[in-house]
Amino acid sequence: SRNQHYLKNIFQLVEESSINKDAREKYGLDIHSAQRTIKNNNIDIFLPEQFDIEEIYNTPNFTHRDRYYHEIGKEFTDDCIEKLMGVIESLYPQYLESCEKYFNQGKAYFCNCFLMRRDIFNKYNDWLFNILFSLETLIDYRNLSMKQSRILGFLSEDLFSIYFMNDILHKKLNRRELQLVLFKDTAAKPTLYPAFPCNYIPIILSCDDFYAPYMGVLIQSIIENSH
Repeated sequence: SRNQHYLKNIFQLVEESSINKDAREKYGLDIHSAQRTIKNNNIDIFLPEQFDIEEIYNTPNFTHRDRYYHEIGKEFTDDCIEKLMGVIESLYPQYLESCEKYFNQGKAYFCNCFLMRRDIFNKYNDWLFNILFSLETLIDYRNLSMKQSRILGFLSEDLFSIYFMNDILHKKLNRRELQLVLFKDTAAKPTLYPAFPCNYIPIILSCDDFYAPYMGVLIQSIIENSH
């Protein structure tokens, strides 16, 4: 959307009830709006607005390491972050400083939401999965809680932030941050149209659960006997 000042909830997301025509127009959720925004601004990558976990947890000086302590435990967190840093130091040492800095502050690009040029996307994927595949071999998954067993998924969000918050990389990309919209109801809501282009008669039926079987017979009879 051209408007980037919508009210956000406690999780720093714009809330909307469902994806409908009004919402698509309001937030510019169509291919033409997207293409116009990209073309007019010559953007390489669109990112979500940075989240601030100090505000989400309502705790001053709350860091990403604190967030993991809170969610999955201190000992497991320290072990995983230490292994992650070891992998990054081995494969991409130029990102080690960004990694250490990231876990000791509270800003992030959460939700793995983005729109970027294909060449940037491919380069990022190579970097990300080289790290994740190496890290996976170092983690003992026995006796972990459900949340702890999802550690690679959680860390993938952090790695996204570490990669795109890197100062050296930022100077090379024309990027833009946009608000994220959370749609509470994503179920498809098809529009009902008449079965025939002309000479159609709308039939409205109403009943309680007791009469539902009989209404079903009526509907089936209409289907089988109408033309």
